[in-house]
Amino acid sequence: MPAKLFKEMQEILKAQPTQFPTAKLQAAVDQQASQFEKPADKTTFLQSIPPITELLERYRNGIEGHERSVIAFLFRTFLNVEKVPLSS
Repeated sequence: MPAKLFKEMQEILKAQPTQFPTAKLQAAVDQQASQFEKPADKTTFLQSIPPITELLERYRNGIEGHERSVIAFLFRTFLNVEKVPLSS
């Protein structure tokens, strides 16, 4: 990750400690990606930051949206585990 992007993301996170600023972080990533002149450089950059882009995707609906998706995942997992005993 470029140092400039890292620093910008740190500043964004420090400015909003109570909420996860998904839109601002995504804008910073998009801005950094748009600065590459060669398509290969942009592709390399985007391939180097999947953990960040995955995190931004999970929180795109805010903290509450992330909470709902985690709870839904836990319920689905529970139901899949309990499916066999319930059918016996």
